[in-house]
This record gives sequence, structure tokens and C-alpha cells, in this order.
Amino acid sequence: MSAKRNSTTNETALVRACLHYLHIRGVVAWRANTGANTYESKGTRRFVRFGPKGQADIMGVMPPNGRALAIECKMRNRPTTAQQRAFLEHVRAAGGLSAVVHDVEELSAVLDG
Repeated sequence: MSAKRNSTTNETALVRACLHYLHIRGVVAWRANTGANTYESKGTRRFVRFGPKGQADIMGVMPPNGRALAIECKMRNRPTTAQQRAFLEHVRAAGGLSAVVHDVEELSAVLDG
């Protein structure tokens, strides 16, 4: 297995673990996919982009007041991109809670901090 594939698998597992932990904590949260694709419909080819570039892996709404949550899950050897950092800063500037986490313990500290 290549290092890239292994990192992806581990990051996917981290996102799942964080989502499970958020559910236990009573946070409404979901995996937020981003990307683009083309499709053909009735003879017309269309390009569709979903999610803004840099959007965090996990988006959510925190109880009890509905504060926005944006969590970027990263393996320790994979840095965030400029677009990811900008997205997290926009959420923070708007009053939301945003962070980069490398494990569930960091997520717990973010929620408790």
C-alpha cells in the first residue's frame, strides 16, 4: 500500500471517529465533501462544483445556541492548504468555532476550550 493511500485511509478513519465523538457530545455534525464533476443530461454536458474550496471536513451546529462548527481533520504529516486555513478563519471571524485536529483528544479539547 502506498503512503498516500494509507494517509487517506487514516484521515478517513479520523473523520469517522470525530463524527462519532461529536454525535456522543450531542453536536449535529456531518461530513462535508467538496469537489467537482461533469455529467451529461439530455445531451448537454454540465460541470458542477459542490462545496467551496477549502471547506472543512466536518461541519456542524453546536448546542445549545447553534454556533457553527468547522473541523479540519489532518494526519500529523499533512499540512493544511491556504484555502483550508482561509475557510477556518472565515468561520472563526463570523463567530463560529473552527480548528484543525489530529485526533479525537484534540477535538475534545477544542470543544471544552
